Amino acid sequence: MNKGGKTLNDIREVVKRNQQIANVIYETKTQREAEAVYNVVETNFKDADDQTKMAAMEILSKGLDNIDENYSKAKQDAMKEWGEAIGVDQYLNYKGQGTAINYKEGEGGQWETERVSANEGWYREYYARNGHAPSQRDRFDIAHKALMDEMDHAMDTMPDAAEDIKAEKERIEGLRQRVETLENMGDTISNMDKSDLQARALLSQEAYEQSLYTCHEGIRKRTGQSKGQCVGCHSCLLQNGGHHGTELWRIGRETGSRY
Repeated sequence: MNKGGKTLNDIREVVKRNQQIANVIYETKTQREAEAVYNVVETNFKDADDQTKMAAMEILSKGLDNIDENYSKAKQDAMKEWGEAIGVDQYLNYKGQGTAINYKEGEGGQWETERVSANEGWYREYYARNGHAPSQRDRFDIAHKALMDEMDHAMDTMPDAAEDIKAEKERIEGLRQRVETLENMGDTISNMDKSDLQARALLSQEAYEQSLYTCHEGIRKRTGQSKGQCVGCHSCLLQNGGHHGTELWRIGRETGSRY
């Protein structure tokens, strides 16, 4: 024991208490983040199907500070898994071959020439139907359909393996549906108020709603508007450990509101 100082045991106790405090803070943060994710999903995807809601929760649960990056990675991973299942590489790597000259005998016995597509059938059919070459994304759909057609044929010709083939078809179809689900939620993810989500994670739902109400009410009283909204409300909530920032402080002074 050091005279006038702390013993080793005292230091260990301090470290232990600090760790306990850190654990409580982490658990509280994790719980609030989970609540925030649920509330944001129910708000932004309230009319979406269960698959979309689950995908949104999965993305948001990976971190509230990198939502756009997590979304991009989820979509990239889903595309990769789907692409491997349908063998898309041969379609992605294919380059249009243009046209070739075909010689044929005319009605009068003379030789005639005509230009015909030199491309593979799937490429030629797409071009004829749409008037342009298939994009990289289009090629995933083309590869998917080609494989599904092959598997349908295999089920007809190999009845003993039909159940296994059907199960694999359903698995691959699920991969496609996941990609499309992620693609369809892209605009919602991009337009999501990231500051609002972080504010929800920082505060309990009750504190969040009360804080925004106080801010909006202060602006309403100050401006005389029926509804007040601080442009940076959600950013304000993130400042100073969850208290409103300068805007709310100024409103409070002018209106006498407590916050």
